[in-house]
Amino acid sequence: MTPCTTSAASTEPTSSETSPVSSQPGISHDPECGVRIGCFDDCDEGCTFSVTWLPEDSNIRFRLRSPSSGDSWMAIGFSKDKKMGDDSVSECVVYGGDTEVFQSFNTAVDNDRLSQPKLGLSDPRGSVNDGIFECSFLRQTDGHGDVKLFNLTQDWHLMFAHGKATAGFRKLPHVISPAVTSSLVDLQATSSAGTTHLIYPLVQVHGCLMSIAWLMFASIGLVIARYFKPMWPDKDIRGLKVWFQIHRMCLGLTFVATIAAFIIIFIEAQGYSHINGEDYKKSHPILGILVTALVIINPVMAYLRPGPSSEGRPLFNWAHFLVGTGAYCLAVITIFFGLKLSKSGAPDYMVYVLASYVVWQVIVEVSLEALKFVSRQKDAAQFDGIPMQNRVSSDPSDKSLAAPKVHYVTLKYLLFGLHVCAVTGFTAAVIIVLISV
Repeated sequence: MTPCTTSAASTEPTSSETSPVSSQPGISHDPECGVRIGCFDDCDEGCTFSVTWLPEDSNIRFRLRSPSSGDSWMAIGFSKDKKMGDDSVSECVVYGGDTEVFQSFNTAVDNDRLSQPKLGLSDPRGSVNDGIFECSFLRQTDGHGDVKLFNLTQDWHLMFAHGKATAGFRKLPHVISPAVTSSLVDLQATSSAGTTHLIYPLVQVHGCLMSIAWLMFASIGLVIARYFKPMWPDKDIRGLKVWFQIHRMCLGLTFVATIAAFIIIFIEAQGYSHINGEDYKKSHPILGILVTALVIINPVMAYLRPGPSSEGRPLFNWAHFLVGTGAYCLAVITIFFGLKLSKSGAPDYMVYVLASYVVWQVIVEVSLEALKFVSRQKDAAQFDGIPMQNRVSSDPSDKSLAAPKVHYVTLKYLLFGLHVCAVTGFTAAVIIVLISV
């Protein structure tokens, strides 16, 4: 079998059947597509990749192109469905100026090279010129008896993915959800395949539930418990204080949504999710498990809380606060990391949306802390030396004591209303992006 190593300074693939028709630099849709060659690209959306093929005797010549700024890889997968898993893969990897072609296989969560990684491959050619990585090779149509090397006389969904490469021609995980043909493709024909992207519905549901739980319900529940206990002193809901009922409802919904999201993602990953890539991405499932544990512990603590007059009540209050706040902070960090996973399909700008959410949360809490501090200072200045029974003036026209309270209460109501609207808007934005990718 021909060695699969070429120099990046080598010429572009010279096969007349696979030569680019356009003389413009970059990637363009080949006008021979659907006429003399088969093709799969996303040129309706701007041409970020191109795959063409042409049957040659008992082989098929594939030509792959994608942008590259250096060491990278691109691959075409053959799948019976539009989901990643149990897919035969042919990959091109350029590292240090050399290009190699390998055969590999997608399991449910990983991609592994075959024990004979160049089985069925021949005539490899590759180059990186003008920021475009181009690679071509012949792949035999039969599977050589290897169940992980699919027979290309059958129809398959085609997938395309690309990413960074490291020493030893190893591949780093792709950061963008792979493209996939919208229907099965006959590789013996010169057809033009429609393009879509891999969709992971359970991942989308998981992300939506976690966003609803922590970006909206948990945020509202924590803010109202921390800053609004003195509000609505003369009102109750079903015999309990208003703030407590709102807090309990929000945190109860956080609990339900988190548990549901946890179960759903375990179903999707078929157990613990082993994520490749940067360390922060690998930490996503670990942090998710920790957040779920904390969200279970906190209501159990609340159920077992000591009475108001118990000596252990202050200790419980602090423990309850730290567990709840810790779970919230970890959850937001975990959502940050989740948006960077390829299966989420979230665009890069979503990190800035989430960062804006964090900034808003900080602004609201700092503002409420400032209002609390100023209100206390004002009270101390007004009531210094005045007996408790005389704090309210007997003169109905004297509103000098009540006016500041009304002022601060109005500001707190306004901030709370704005906060509810803002976190609902941020949550809706995340959900809309997740379900529209």
